[in-house]
Amino acid sequence: IGKLLLQKMGWKDGDGLGKNNEGMKVPIAIDVKTDRKDPDRIKKLALERAMMQQAIMCDIITGKHPVTYLTETCSKRKWNPPDFALLEESGPDHNKLYKFKITLNGVEYLSPNSSQQKKIAKMEAATLCLQKLGLIP
Repeated sequence: IGKLLLQKMGWKDGDGLGKNNEGMKVPIAIDVKTDRKDPDRIKKLALERAMMQQAIMCDIITGKHPVTYLTETCSKRKWNPPDFALLEESGPDHNKLYKFKITLNGVEYLSPNSSQQKKIAKMEAATLCLQKLGLIP
């Protein structure tokens, strides 16, 4: 947008900026900080990626999202629907961690680790439940 405005005012590529064309001719390089202060963040991200890969495997095997597959399986087997409950919500507002619990036929299945997103925590719990039931490897 800025380049178009300058061109409308008569500026051409290679000209300097300013009244007397004495300004910079090269764009300002932007430095992006890629390192993070939290060293455990890499471990958390790797763990979340692993859980996402498990969910993708469940998708490949069953063709469905783990939560959907669990709910449909309960419906087909005429079981009570699974009860998804938020077990734990911890951490500061900008970096919450969530943990879900699924109650199915009186048995509780806890998500193995906390996640920064509710839907991933719910998916982890559903994946664990499906594994314990022997429906996915």
